[in-house]
Amino acid sequence: MTSQTMSHVVLPLHGVDCGACAEKVMAGLRQLDGVDQIEVQIQRSRVRITFESEKLVPERIESRLRDLGFDVAAGQLRTRISVPGMC
Repeated sequence: MTSQTMSHVVLPLHGVDCGACAEKVMAGLRQLDGVDQIEVQIQRSRVRITFESEKLVPERIESRLRDLGFDVAAGQLRTRISVPGMC
């Protein structure tokens, strides 16, 4: 059995102001290999993504969001890495 290193990234996301936009974000990010969970917070204008760090990097997530037509605030990336077996 292989262990996976999961990472979490929170991105400020402009242009998401309704449920349809949130669904577009989620559908677009689900297409990326390695994405585990997506939480779009419309009122806070941000998205939180949990992903496998061996398969995906935060910059690819940002690029995908821009491809979908959303503005990701540059320089505002927050990432946390969870290493299996460690607190």
